[in-house]
Amino acid sequence: MDVHFIIYNLPRDVSGLEQRVRLVDDRGKILMDSPLPLAAVNNLQPQALQGTRVKLQMPRGRYAIIVGLQGAKGKIDVERRADFVVE
Repeated sequence: MDVHFIIYNLPRDVSGLEQRVRLVDDRGKILMDSPLPLAAVNNLQPQALQGTRVKLQMPRGRYAIIVGLQGAKGKIDVERRADFVVE
């Protein structure tokens, strides 16, 4: 499964940012928790296209992918979640 998303309003200096991707099932069990380096960021634009590929065998059910972005100085701490169903 390919996942693509855009991060808006990035600070000019992204050197201290850490991005993580988690995959959880409908019971909250963490199936994947992995750091994801920020893709190339253009400092002239306040957004960055990001993406990853999830290679897991998933039985039918409900899942969520959660992308988190944290700054080293604690000024940025954001999580976004997308729910989906495998049929």
